[in-house]
Amino acid sequence: MNASRISFVTVALVCASLGIYLAVSSRGETRLERANAHLLAGRNAETLDELEGLKGETGLRAAALRGRAYRNGGRLEQARREFQTAVRRDPNNWVLQREYAEVLLRLGERAKARARMSKAKALNPRMALPPGFAEAK
Repeated sequence: MNASRISFVTVALVCASLGIYLAVSSRGETRLERANAHLLAGRNAETLDELEGLKGETGLRAAALRGRAYRNGGRLEQARREFQTAVRRDPNNWVLQREYAEVLLRLGERAKARARMSKAKALNPRMALPPGFAEAK
């Protein structure tokens, strides 16, 4: 093979790989949008079905949506695991910290819940505290 043919094949492979990546990424985004619509409609089981197997770039958002679906369905241990995963991947997201704190409080883990809520409040000082969390004087 000559050098120009090798270059052409290399460029073609890179383009094909990029196309596949974008197609898969687009499907993941579509599934996240559908899962979010299910969640907003209160269809927790459908939310979880839609999120099955999503990883990679969509993994953080999928974990947050799964956490919300589990929380809304009263499956608090599963919600804890999903929020823990989401917070580990994005520790500076005050919304995730707050939601994780709320789940911990519902599980009766007050000290951990207060620590998470303090982190959320530090990330967003104007955040209103949800029920169950008293403002420190």
